[in-house]
This record gives sequence, structure tokens and C-alpha cells, in this order.
Amino acid sequence: MPIRIRFVTGLMAIVLAGAGLLLASDLSGASAQLTTPTPTFPAPTLAPADYQATIDAQQQVIESLQATVTAQSMTLSAMPLPTIDPALLPAVTTGTPEPTLASEGCVEHVVQAGDTVYELAQQYDVGWQDVLAINGIDESTILQIDDVLIIPLEGCVPSTPTPMPTTPAAPGPTLAVTPTAEALSLATNTPFDLPEDLPTFTPVPTAVTVRIAITKVVDWGSVNTEAVQIVNGGDVVNLQGWTLSNQAGTTFLFPEVRFSPGSAIRIFSRPGTNTPAGLFWGRDTAAWAAGDTLTLADSTGQVHATFEIEAAPPSAG
Repeated sequence: MPIRIRFVTGLMAIVLAGAGLLLASDLSGASAQLTTPTPTFPAPTLAPADYQATIDAQQQVIESLQATVTAQSMTLSAMPLPTIDPALLPAVTTGTPEPTLASEGCVEHVVQAGDTVYELAQQYDVGWQDVLAINGIDESTILQIDDVLIIPLEGCVPSTPTPMPTTPAAPGPTLAVTPTAEALSLATNTPFDLPEDLPTFTPVPTAVTVRIAITKVVDWGSVNTEAVQIVNGGDVVNLQGWTLSNQAGTTFLFPEVRFSPGSAIRIFSRPGTNTPAGLFWGRDTAAWAAGDTLTLADSTGQVHATFEIEAAPPSAG
């Protein structure tokens, strides 16, 4: 409600002003109304030291986090990790193994992925039939990785000859014994004579195409290196009992050898161990001379090939 003031001295005005009251009337005794103003506060201010304190506090938080991460890393590095016994790990193959020379002319090739007998024969410039024969395998054999194949280069004589697979021979026809007339007359009481020309059974021979040729004579006149090469251009032939002779009658007798189609065999005059690709006569002197004629005949004496050595001196190779 309005306050009525009759006398206001200067001191009262000062007190009221100091108390924050506003005098709304004059000093003549008129009515006056007092109001309370809204207080105001000064805007806060930050000194540079306050900014630096905030930065230092944040840096301490970061350093504390880094220390925690470092401690956890050290704990993990100190923990023992599981290990594997090296003996249980598979062997690691580095590169393609180089072929090794097993003996004179014989190369041991370690089979790798993708190798075939035909590709290896082309790689080493040998006959694929010779590779099959010297390793005792055939065209149906499946090569396994890390198998070792012998590659028969010229003069190959393996230390341990590979046994040839033996193919059982087809059974021949069974011939029944035909009794003679005398035997029949003794066994029976036939009142008449039996004819003496009784029929007999003649087996039909198996058709075999034989085309064996003497292709060359190497280093004739030198017992340590001379050799005769023969090539089979026909069917499979067993050379057992065949002969190779010169004009003087010096004769080499073939052992049992299964001569495959398309393959070649060399007959060396010197001693050695026979292989499917090389046969050794065992001589201490040369068997062939300039102008000599070689004759190859089968076990029945039928001649299948001849070869005449030239009169000029031999050339190595």
C-alpha cells in the first residue's frame, strides 16, 4: 500500500537510497511509492592461468590413459603364448629339386606336380619307352610326387638294375597225343588194318610283325665306347636267342629281353650290367672294325637286319 511520509530529511533520503529504495515523491509531503530493482552481476572472466590449469588437467587425464594402455600391453607380452613343436610341421619344399647323376649316363629325376613320362622324355631327349622300361613301369602307371625316375641317357648303367615287369605268356594250345595204328591194333581186336596216315593237328602260329633294324655303330674299334644300336619298329619281341655277328663269325647272343615297340637298345662291347636300354657283351677287345658287316638274326637263324660299317675312321657320338 502507499506509504505516506510527512517529513523527509536529507538523511532519510540517503538511507533509503542506500537501502535500494526509490523515493517517488517530492519533499513537500506528497505521497511516495518505493520499488526494488533487479540486481545485475558482472560477467565472469578467466585469466590465462585458468586456461593453462584446464589444459594441464586434460593432459594428466591423457597421460593416465596412456599409462594404463602401456601396463596392459606389458601384461599381454609377458603372458606365455602357445607354441607348436617344429617336428610336427610338414617339411617345406623350396623350389624344384635338381636332377642328380646316379651313375654314368643315368639321371635321377624327382617327380614334381604335372610331370609325365612323355614330357620328361622330351626334356631329356630320350625315348619315352626307354624311361618306362628302365623303371619297370608301363603306360598305365600313375606317377606320384617325389617318386624318383631313372632317365637313361647314353651309356646309362644303373648300379642296381630295375627288374622288368614280367607279363605272363599266353598259354599255348594243348596238343592231344594221336595214337598210331600199331598202338590201336594192340589195344583193340580190330579185324582190319587201320590207315597209317592218321590226321595230325598243326597249331596256327601267332602273327607277329618283326621290324628290327640296326641304325648305327658308335665308336667302332674302341672296346670301351663302341656300341651297336637297334630299333624296334614292329610289335613286342623277345630277343632271347637272337644273335648279332660280324663277318669273322664273332657272335653276341641276346639274353631274354622284352623289346618294346618304338624303343631302342644299345649293345656295348665292354663289360657291364644289363638294363632294358643297354646290353653288355663283356669283351676286352673291340668287336667291330672298318668295313665290317653286321648281321642280326633271330633264334631260328632268320636274318632280320644287316649293317655295313664305313671304311673311314669312326666319329665320337
